[in-house]
Amino acid sequence: MFESWSKKISTDYLIIGGSFAGSLLAAELNQYGKVVLVDRCIPGSLLNCGGGLPRDVFQNLSINIPSVKIDKMIFHFDEKEISFSCDYVVIDRAELDKKLLKKALAGGCKFLQGNYQNSSDENIAFFDNNRKERVISYKKIIFSNGINPCKNVLNFNKRIPKKSSGISYNEIIEQNNVENNVINIYLDREIGPGYAWVFPMPNQRINIGVGFLNERRFDPAFFKKFKKKNGIDGKILKKGGGHLPLFPETRVSLGNRYLFGDAAGMVYALNGEGLKYIAEMTKIWANAIKNSKSLNSHWIRSRIFAKLFFGAICLKILLGIHKMTKLNFYGIATKISITIKKKLEKIKT
Repeated sequence: MFESWSKKISTDYLIIGGSFAGSLLAAELNQYGKVVLVDRCIPGSLLNCGGGLPRDVFQNLSINIPSVKIDKMIFHFDEKEISFSCDYVVIDRAELDKKLLKKALAGGCKFLQGNYQNSSDENIAFFDNNRKERVISYKKIIFSNGINPCKNVLNFNKRIPKKSSGISYNEIIEQNNVENNVINIYLDREIGPGYAWVFPMPNQRINIGVGFLNERRFDPAFFKKFKKKNGIDGKILKKGGGHLPLFPETRVSLGNRYLFGDAAGMVYALNGEGLKYIAEMTKIWANAIKNSKSLNSHWIRSRIFAKLFFGAICLKILLGIHKMTKLNFYGIATKISITIKKKLEKIKT
């Protein structure tokens, strides 16, 4: 299924990072030339979480994996609840990434396992594979391997300061009494500037987790209490988590180098959602890369960038207020915005 490293590898498009964003872009770029996808691990082998997508976006991916249809989202604010109707599906991210990689490979993309080190002015990228240095020559290189706080991969001669990011922890649990069709979001005061969630996954499993928006350290005691409060006592099948970017990048291309997915900050800071934005931008990125066009002006003028940037600014203000007052203004602001949205929905109907 996968290619083995050879002494000399050259490609039109080299993609670093093979998860959702990398594999999706690889499948699109297959029609324009030779594509090589490199990741330090096999996509789907380490990502232990669920994922939500609007139903139409999921259908457009044209992949066949188990999913759970969601028609309601409930926000919990201490003792108060506000519910919305929604049209989402929940999938296992590991299964999603495996299928997307398989789709990219079927279209002609080659996958190699290795750890990206750096690249040079001569369009040569260096990798570590089984403690051996490997190289790939490319015409264009795309970074979709998440946030990188240490390297400026667009201009590798210039270092950048550490980027702000959120942190999350989640578990996939075998649970028989699954409440189907509902995503539960918790914004209780004790969570602080962040949120927790519980939602169903395929095959009688649930995903439960917590996301902190100020790199707060994970508290096992709090999580244990949260699980008990929600009657979750099933077998833990997988544990996961990681960092999420809190600001979209304003520069996503430089010459023949491009950022995509989490590397471009395609995540809505206020709730950690990113898959649907990545899916929406894939064709635009592929066409621009094929035609050697800069994406910077198009990106910052796009509707998606405006939403992500506005969310990031709002979050920064809320975190600043929290730091000064110790009050959970993130939860308060979310409650106000959701209440307004709910009243507007009633007026429309």
